Amino acid sequence: MRKKQGTRTTEWIVYIILILVCIFAIFPLYWGISTSFKERSHIMTYPVEWIPKSPNLEHYRRIFRKPATPWYFLNSVLVSSGAVAMVLLVSSLAAYAAARFNFAGKKALMFIPLILWMIPPISIITPLYLIIAKAGLLDSHIALILVCAAIHAPIGTWLIRSFFQDIPSELDDAAMIDGCSRLQALFRIILPLSWPGLFACAILVFVRTWNIFLFAQTFLSSETKMVVQVGLYRYITEYGIDWGALMAMTTLALIPPAVLFIALQKHFVHALSGARVG
Repeated sequence: MRKKQGTRTTEWIVYIILILVCIFAIFPLYWGISTSFKERSHIMTYPVEWIPKSPNLEHYRRIFRKPATPWYFLNSVLVSSGAVAMVLLVSSLAAYAAARFNFAGKKALMFIPLILWMIPPISIITPLYLIIAKAGLLDSHIALILVCAAIHAPIGTWLIRSFFQDIPSELDDAAMIDGCSRLQALFRIILPLSWPGLFACAILVFVRTWNIFLFAQTFLSSETKMVVQVGLYRYITEYGIDWGALMAMTTLALIPPAVLFIALQKHFVHALSGARVG
């Protein structure tokens, strides 16, 4: 009996801790959304207005009065989708080679790019800027897509490779006996069987590219080519912070990645739990 009571007490303590952690994590999100619906004069009032007394869409209307606002979201979708497509293509080819062929330096070739992925972006911003400038790609979405794809291709390769390793190589042999080439076997047989890994890779790349700020702020100069994260920065000036508009913009910026993650979260968790390092 004492053991059972001790076990229940431990479970309750764990539940309470988890609930507190969830509240701590969710509260900033709630506060930002709540602020986006408050009147401007009520945002900085004391005592604090935890729930908007007269919720309205004033701040949302204000951000869409700026002609560039729709372009921010359109550009973010374009850049994120382009990076996802490029990473899936490059990472699938690299992962297939790593999963099916043995060659000298294979393990090093898999781990070194993964280590490079952990390097802070700010440490490579200057050489990247010089390369893009010499290539004549400044102020273009192509430059942003290429950079994001290059940064995320290693982790994409690692994720997809773990799924390819779980697919018997006999399926490749059978496809090639039926007349398929290696590439045809990959695209017709292997990729359709690896869709959870592809979805997980797509979510990861989309969310990380959607949240990109440093590269976009550095490589782009036209207002109509900026992305959402740079658009958020426009509400922070030397004269102060427009909290209402900033929180309204932030709330809208959260919707696309949140919807994507909620729709495909099962595949994402399954891919991460099933990914193998070796």
